[in-house]
Amino acid sequence: LSLFTDCSFATQPTRGLGLGCVLDPSSSDAPSFLVVGDSHADVMYPAFARASRDSGRQGRLVHTLGCPPLVPANIDGCRHMQQAALEMIARDRISDVFLIARFANYAPRDAFAARLETTITTYTDRGARLYIVTHLPEQPHLNLKRWARERLWLRLGVGDPAEIVRSQSAARQEHDDQRADADAVYAAHRNDPRVTFIDLTPVYCNAQTCPAGTAERPFFIDDNHVSADGALLASNALLTYLSNPSSASSNAVLPSR
Repeated sequence: LSLFTDCSFATQPTRGLGLGCVLDPSSSDAPSFLVVGDSHADVMYPAFARASRDSGRQGRLVHTLGCPPLVPANIDGCRHMQQAALEMIARDRISDVFLIARFANYAPRDAFAARLETTITTYTDRGARLYIVTHLPEQPHLNLKRWARERLWLRLGVGDPAEIVRSQSAARQEHDDQRADADAVYAAHRNDPRVTFIDLTPVYCNAQTCPAGTAERPFFIDDNHVSADGALLASNALLTYLSNPSSASSNAVLPSR
């Protein structure tokens, strides 16, 4: 899975366009922020691209599939991406760094807390503000073929739009349970001034459910990656952190449970 392959670190040697890809191609400004992660960073490109344009701040996004931006990396390709990102942060005086990944799903899971601590230290020692985007909702009930079939029936006057969404959406409790272990690790940094955790749950969920889309348009392309439409839902939330980072960064933004 890669929707925006120009941002992939794996293609960098053949492109010669620098690290990852710029987020606002219409601007020639030097990047002031960097987004690093796995395929979850890849699919959030539309959100960061819109936030980059609307904030007037150029940024870069770099990802490698299956590579969380956790230190130390345990795969050579991931390690090389990390090193390039850290060098860019120091060299170009990047002021803000956003890390996005399915963090706690990577093995060894029992090392997540220690790796997160090392990651925070490693990135912030370069002088940048650090933001970690916590787990987005997963959609274990989503079936895009069934979604398309039922949407076709709707056009023929058969079916219930609300039922299409309800039957394929995760319950809010499922979302909370799925990320409970990761949230416990994040909570240890609740008062850590080095890092802000961005919880996008309010964007994607209400008190009862995390809708997988509308009857016309899914917000996910599989059980854990957002679509371009789904990503754009988060653009205004991310814009807050780019437009006024000093006020948006309040130690940690963690979910209330």
